Amino acid sequence: MNVLKAPDPAFMQEEEITLFSDSVGKWIDEHAPPEKMAQWIADSSVPRQLWNVAGEAGLLGLSMPETDGGMGGDYRHEVVLMRQLGWKGADHFGISLHNAIVMPYIWHYGTEEQKARWLPRLQSGELVGAIAMTEPGAGSDLQGVKTTAIKAGTAEPHHAGAAIASMKCLNRGAAAAMVRTGVHAATDITGFGLLGHLFEMLDASEAAAEVRTGAVPFLPGALRYAEEGVNTGGGRSNASYLGERVRFDDDVPPPVRVACFDPQTSGGLFFSVDAPIADALVAELREAGYVAATIVGQVLPFVGDRLLEFTR
Repeated sequence: MNVLKAPDPAFMQEEEITLFSDSVGKWIDEHAPPEKMAQWIADSSVPRQLWNVAGEAGLLGLSMPETDGGMGGDYRHEVVLMRQLGWKGADHFGISLHNAIVMPYIWHYGTEEQKARWLPRLQSGELVGAIAMTEPGAGSDLQGVKTTAIKAGTAEPHHAGAAIASMKCLNRGAAAAMVRTGVHAATDITGFGLLGHLFEMLDASEAAAEVRTGAVPFLPGALRYAEEGVNTGGGRSNASYLGERVRFDDDVPPPVRVACFDPQTSGGLFFSVDAPIADALVAELREAGYVAATIVGQVLPFVGDRLLEFTR
């Protein structure tokens, strides 16, 4: 189901892509029905054999060249797989990471020997790809700041606990509430931070927004650590990139500005919704356990050269 009810671009409407999407949907229905997914979530893993089954079905290495052990498709095939997994609530199955991040890294940067050694086995499901990030800007939640403080040994235990609890919170229930309520647009907040991903939504929609920073639900301790000078390379890059597109009122303190640019990995979802139903969506999210759900601002017509206005 297309949540936003927007037509696919022409390159996604080609017959071959449409047929592939149907076949992927049927494969997920057969191998990942709701009762099985519920058990996988409880176990925090999918059965190892499912990777081999996915390989046999040609769902691994979709956009990798056939000469290097892939399926010879392109990124549209990866998008189809991502969308079907999301539509059917199976997005916790990490095929997209395996396909669209790990295998391309090896293909682009590996030696011929490394490609020959690893790519065919990743395509078959004999091996499962994973990626480890070690740079400070790759943390989760308000994590560039929070986990950098944790790694530096300056974070208090209860602040670290709050960060860990946030990382363990899945978006599945929030996405289901979004579908039931109906939204105009949505994004997950990841490496570009709150401001970067909101900017992407606004830029694509030719709109602007006003955000009340006092309403943004920062994690406990995050603003304190930002005030103490904890920052990340990713956050500084985000601030540099957005530059003049963002205006902060003079009374928005520097730690809040740092936090708004901070990169995330599991930063939650951000919705644009009609004002009359916004309160109902927030109430449903809170009832589902997302206690930090709140309204942080409003979408405005785009006038001038700035897309984002931040008030206190």
